[in-house]
Amino acid sequence: MDSFRLNMRLLSLGALVLSTASALPSGKLYSRQVEEDALTYAPLGCFVDSPGRVLPSKLISTHDMTAAKCAANCAGYDFFGTQWSSECYCGSVEPTDVAPASECNMPCSGNSDEICGAGMRLNVYEFDSSCDTEDPPTDISGYEYKGCYTDNVPQRVLGGITVTQPDMTLEKCAATCTAGGYPFFGVEYGAECFCGTTLDATSSKLAEGECSMTCAGDHSQQCGGPNRLNIYEKPNPVGTGSNLESVGGFQYTSCWTDKVDDRSLKAVDWRTDDMTIEKCAERCSEYLYFGLEYSRECYCGNELVGQSAPEKDCAMLCVGAPGQWCGGPDRLNLYSKTASTTTTSVATSTEVTTPIETETEMSATTAPEPEMTTSTEIETEMSTTITLEPDTTTSIETETETPTTTALEPGTTTVTTEQETTTSDTPAGTISTESSTTTTQGPDLTTITSCPPAPTYNGKPELCYESGNLPTVCKQLASSTLNSRSVGPSMSACKTALGRFGMTPLPAATACFPTTAMPANPASSVARSVADSVYACLNAPTASVLCQSDSECVTNTYTVGQVPAPTPTTGVDLLKGDGTFEDGTVGDWVVSGSTNIVISSVSNARPRSGSLGMHMRYLNTNGGSSRFTTTTPVIPGKQYRYNLFCLHTNPAALVSLYVYVYPNSLSNSFDDAAVYQKPANVWFTRTITFTATSSWVQLAFDVGGNRLNNGDGVDDVYIDDVTLVRLT
Repeated sequence: MDSFRLNMRLLSLGALVLSTASALPSGKLYSRQVEEDALTYAPLGCFVDSPGRVLPSKLISTHDMTAAKCAANCAGYDFFGTQWSSECYCGSVEPTDVAPASECNMPCSGNSDEICGAGMRLNVYEFDSSCDTEDPPTDISGYEYKGCYTDNVPQRVLGGITVTQPDMTLEKCAATCTAGGYPFFGVEYGAECFCGTTLDATSSKLAEGECSMTCAGDHSQQCGGPNRLNIYEKPNPVGTGSNLESVGGFQYTSCWTDKVDDRSLKAVDWRTDDMTIEKCAERCSEYLYFGLEYSRECYCGNELVGQSAPEKDCAMLCVGAPGQWCGGPDRLNLYSKTASTTTTSVATSTEVTTPIETETEMSATTAPEPEMTTSTEIETEMSTTITLEPDTTTSIETETETPTTTALEPGTTTVTTEQETTTSDTPAGTISTESSTTTTQGPDLTTITSCPPAPTYNGKPELCYESGNLPTVCKQLASSTLNSRSVGPSMSACKTALGRFGMTPLPAATACFPTTAMPANPASSVARSVADSVYACLNAPTASVLCQSDSECVTNTYTVGQVPAPTPTTGVDLLKGDGTFEDGTVGDWVVSGSTNIVISSVSNARPRSGSLGMHMRYLNTNGGSSRFTTTTPVIPGKQYRYNLFCLHTNPAALVSLYVYVYPNSLSNSFDDAAVYQKPANVWFTRTITFTATSSWVQLAFDVGGNRLNNGDGVDDVYIDDVTLVRLT
């Protein structure tokens, strides 16, 4: 049983890895051909590992592990480490949590005279940077290679068009972006191509080892990795894109949000493969607004919903005019005929300007001395009497339109006002004026003011961390054990972490980091000062990385009888619900890992509810796992429950199921993850209850196994009814 549990523990460690080296369904990982004796490296000591892995890339586990074997596996990275006798990890950020040397005490499985870490302890080594023997990336005519860079989800660092092809090559991606007028192209995850006019400043350059996947259409070429891009740029790009300041009576407003299921402009939806700003303006000439989206889409309307978005989100060029901006994914370049693009809400009183049509006939008479008396009654009748000077004869007939401003209560409508005045030239002339105003009283309104019981997250910024809960690598900047050589790598790791899991740091947060690189061996006082400055900046409200809250009351006016019922906030599933996979797809879940070892599909074989569920088959061909991840908004400080149901068919197989919550870095335990401990064909649950520390959360579930040589390790695992429910 000890051997059995050891095998399962190796599986659990593999499942925990946030690996950036995932296999393509139709290909294999890019592998550098490096001779072991060409590599030189130096030991750094014993370090503490974490569930998120301080060296997160390219994990291998083998019965003949040595430092040299791990070095060969990690060629192209800056650091590598051995752990638990037989495991090897790679990375480009130096670990900082030093452990006593005595805690690394397990002999290497391939050489008992070497030490290979221990449980969650790494023997870490650093490569000699002068020994980079990697072949240069493939040259692409007309482009210069810029390096391996981080990407973000959902707002990509190359904001132009995106193409995914099962036979992707560098040449195909370059041709696509060139035809679209984009000076940048990048390849990612073997089969994905991204175009752009600029590379977003939130992207960080990484070691080439982070871009370790081959192109699906040419395994001799390198095509990035999960959230990793190989970037190419034209040396002398000719212009980029622009908005028209005015066109067809419209003025440019801003980049604007849109939703596929709830359009910001709903009157007209028009799409064409030769779209330009002028064509959209002409199509929408009878409306107040128009917007362009996703290179070829045009929308019109007189009513606008949504909100402004950063201009960098609208980075797709028009298919019919590559020099013009045409929005982005779920983003509109918005044009307006009006100065205001905001929605007007009902106030407690409304000032209405109503034209009054007046017909006047005057009769005048004389009196001993000038005297004027006016009496007015406003409602439905108005009379006026005027006494004129003696012997005055006046004959006046006029017809005028006079605008009158009247303050009315909400819902009151002025229909018509007519005023008739007569004047004659008789000696005792009098002026008689009759005026009538007809009003219609609208429905009664009610005003409701709601005040939160305590300061509440107000949605600004949209992607943020709760104060005191920055990513762990950012917290390391404040650690008293941080040595001067580690400050530079720690800042780089922190900056990268702020862009993980879909986070997009705002410019103010990015500006916290120095624009120049730290020296290789900075003075301790200088390094400490820089680290303290960056950490203090990130924890300042102006950094736009901390969630903001307020306790302001909100007042709304509604028609009596039509006050909306409060939207339920607790007990509501924030994911798809309804069985999770009932539309026949994986929905918002992203699949990665060893997808050739654990094959996944939406199936009707064993759903727990509804008609479909997720079927994951471990093939027992090698050790590996397949992971599903999704990211969704949450409210910082609120409690949530992440839960899923699982069933499997073979208790003899060495299979596990892990569930994760990030950025909280939570997962179920080793014992709880072991599916082999569960009986066959019986549904059971995996649950994590947590308090959100940011405005977003990434959920994951991971099915994997270790190979049994007797061939009995194949297992069918079924997942269904995955939910995320807010509890408080």
